[in-house]
Amino acid sequence: MTHDVETTGLPFERTIIHSGTARNAAAPPPRSEGLGGLPTFREILATMALSLAVTALLVCGLLSFAYERFYQALGVNPADIGLTFGVAVSRSVGFTVTFAVAVALVAVAVRLILARPLRRLRAHSGWTRTFHSTDFALVLGCYVALGLLAIFAAAAVISPVTSYTAKAANAARSGNAVRPLQLYGLPLLAMQAEPAAVQPTNKARTLPGIWDLNDRSVLYLGQAGGVGVLYDADRGRVVYTPMDLVVLHVSNCAGPAPPAACRSTRTAR
Repeated sequence: MTHDVETTGLPFERTIIHSGTARNAAAPPPRSEGLGGLPTFREILATMALSLAVTALLVCGLLSFAYERFYQALGVNPADIGLTFGVAVSRSVGFTVTFAVAVALVAVAVRLILARPLRRLRAHSGWTRTFHSTDFALVLGCYVALGLLAIFAAAAVISPVTSYTAKAANAARSGNAVRPLQLYGLPLLAMQAEPAAVQPTNKARTLPGIWDLNDRSVLYLGQAGGVGVLYDADRGRVVYTPMDLVVLHVSNCAGPAPPAACRSTRTAR
């Protein structure tokens, strides 16, 4: 729309006002969309960050459950052997990061695949048209496949961890060694019980609970604050001893000739 205003006495001068070119300075600029309806880089980063955080929390929760189940079966608090939450997470950081990155990449891939179908579905005005569209079938199929993949991935991690934890607890109660768990070549669970022979020092002669362990085979669970935790499977008891009062001869289950306690544990697994 154009207004032409002629001035008096100046027939060749006119003021032209183009109302169509006027723009309100306070109006927000149009929202920029991704190329071809694809999500923006910020949206991709948000999807990846959310997937990483959720996966890491779930894996850490599974680790806490496994440690509590194993050590409570022996009557030990994980903190008594220095296995705090931070230590447990640090020992399984390789598996946690790898698994979380894999989940994040799958989530981003699905987000990219479904970007255009979801945009077209939002543009549909009627539910009937949306329900019978090809885009709806594609989105529904992707969500179902993603749900099945999530169930499979969770089972591939939860089932070995729970099974190993139960077998490890039974092995330790029987006096057999327990080694850390590696899942798909990556360290996951740091629980262990090493066969050891105890030789108390002369300072321990007045401590019957420790002196009774002389030349006995026990399981060394770990230590914290200079106090070692030993499990006597024959008597089904836990012994806390200052490490300066005993000499431990810990068997090397990873060596070329492991003792019988180590070999029986491998069979039990």
